[in-house]
Amino acid sequence: MKKASDMLIQSDETISNIAKAFHYINFSHFAKLFRKYYGMNPQEYRRQFQFTRSKQPPKADYRDFRPLANS
Repeated sequence: MKKASDMLIQSDETISNIAKAFHYINFSHFAKLFRKYYGMNPQEYRRQFQFTRSKQPPKADYRDFRPLANS
């Protein structure tokens, strides 16, 4: 998820293509996991951090991570 979040900030690639690049076929599953890690959806994360590189993105919280069931 860290590499995907880096790509969101450092590239103009679509979020859907970034999810696919990391083998998330189901975009909604990717978005749910991303929100669990970072507390915001991929679009919000990109908007907040893409053009403000002086700000530090939030660290992912893995302590409570439980994989979501694929639906």
